[in-house]
Amino acid sequence: MNKIDLTIQFQGKNKRWRLGIPVSESKNIFKKRGKSLKIKIPSFGVISTKTKCGCVDFSSKSTIRKKGYDLYEPAIHSWINSNGWVNPQKITFVWNARKGILTFVKLKK
Repeated sequence: MNKIDLTIQFQGKNKRWRLGIPVSESKNIFKKRGKSLKIKIPSFGVISTKTKCGCVDFSSKSTIRKKGYDLYEPAIHSWINSNGWVNPQKITFVWNARKGILTFVKLKK
């Protein structure tokens, strides 16, 4: 079982919540910005999104790699807001890749 901790972050410019992906997982799982994935959240539903922000391509030697990718969609903001979580809390997911589709599933506590 592959686990990943995503961090709740506040995107100040748009006043929205997002999920931050650590640099190491951004590099090892996604490799490039714009990768599609599905986030399955029990009692909330499925959110389709893509990696955003961070460097364009972790395989490029000329790229600065100080920041991991982010996931932000209106549904992610709504889910975080509805749970009353605060910045910077970590949420654990399990993930798998099947048929080219990455799927993250939130673990129940």
